[in-house]
Amino acid sequence: MATVVPAAVIAAAWFRLEEPRDEGWRVLAMVVLAVVPAFVRPRVAAGLVSLCLGLRVALGTWNPHRAGSRFVDGFLDFYDVRVPFDPRTHAEMRGVVLVAILGFVLALVLALRRPAAAIVVVLVGAGWPATLAGGAAGIGLAILLAALVLLAVTTSRRVPRAALPAVAAVALAALVASSSSAVARGGLVDWQRWDFYNAPDKPVSVAYVWNAQYGGISFPRKRTTVLEVKAPRTSLFWRAAVLDFFADDRWIEGGLPDVPAPRGKLLRQEVTVKALSDTRLVGASVPVRFDAGDAPLVRGPGVARLPSGLSRGFRYTVWSYAPQPKPQELAASRPRYPATVAREFLDVWPGVAMPAFGAGQRAVIARLDARPEIAR
Repeated sequence: MATVVPAAVIAAAWFRLEEPRDEGWRVLAMVVLAVVPAFVRPRVAAGLVSLCLGLRVALGTWNPHRAGSRFVDGFLDFYDVRVPFDPRTHAEMRGVVLVAILGFVLALVLALRRPAAAIVVVLVGAGWPATLAGGAAGIGLAILLAALVLLAVTTSRRVPRAALPAVAAVALAALVASSSSAVARGGLVDWQRWDFYNAPDKPVSVAYVWNAQYGGISFPRKRTTVLEVKAPRTSLFWRAAVLDFFADDRWIEGGLPDVPAPRGKLLRQEVTVKALSDTRLVGASVPVRFDAGDAPLVRGPGVARLPSGLSRGFRYTVWSYAPQPKPQELAASRPRYPATVAREFLDVWPGVAMPAFGAGQRAVIARLDARPEIAR
């Protein structure tokens, strides 16, 4: 039972990097899997089994290449995303946190016969995430408590009397240091600024589309890949929203009619965000369904948003209805409109609505003649 308190401290230190903390069972699963080898012989073989099972739970795949890619992406995301991060949006970062808990607790179990090595594992395993999160005055005391528990349980030597005042002094220093604003601002080592890869492209905004700005567009000289899409090779229109209302001098987003899901084969697209600064999810027209795992999407008919904003590496899947009818099929189609469309989406001016397709040119002219200011 020497691992209970140190393992809890390590897990809590890493779990603090997430907000909201909605996957506590995964953290518990990592701790349990890592502790099992302490009660099973041979310990190393049991540790390898626990490691394989834990990696499957943390990274969601048995494929070594895919698991490695997810881990690397999640690790690098810590240099682009502020903590605490949303695990529903940054699934790869959540995987890294789970792997870290599994790895450090497992290393702790395997090092129990060497108290000094076990204490070092606790200091690194809990101190590393503590430098990322900051702002917790008690984390230093928790780490110290875990180290003392290990020292008391794993050694049979008598503790000298001088150790008690030393422990009290270290505890007081840890409390003062963790509460100091100077330490919290910059850190003693500032290792968080180390970067092991080239900085990604700066996210590109497309706000000029949504605010109907007609003063011209200044395109940057550098070409930036904003999205990476895996989809069938088909010529398609792509959309993130529909500007279907005209107010004063600009088009604005409105509510799309809630129409039944179309029948037929849907087109699947896997999208990865590279450098897009927006909240809207892009998909081939017409998007029918979005899937982004646990991410808190706000969905509407044919559209979806991520209120916290798209970040590099965010992945989602879109299913779209993209038929390609032949000209004769279009000519033979009947002009049938849903009631909502006929009532709200044929207006061209307050009180003036365009006739439905198939009404004839004379009907259109008659409507325009009813409002001379439009005809001019």
